[in-house]
Amino acid sequence: WKNEQGYLMDTCLTAQDRFKVYMDYFGLEYRD
Repeated sequence: WKNEQGYLMDTCLTAQDRFKVYMDYFGLEYRD
């Protein structure tokens, strides 16, 4: 179960990073 939890966490972080890339691409401002 620990592995599964870590996997979900990694997925969330990856999605967050990708979201920031899109924000940069469209020239939108965001706060960390």
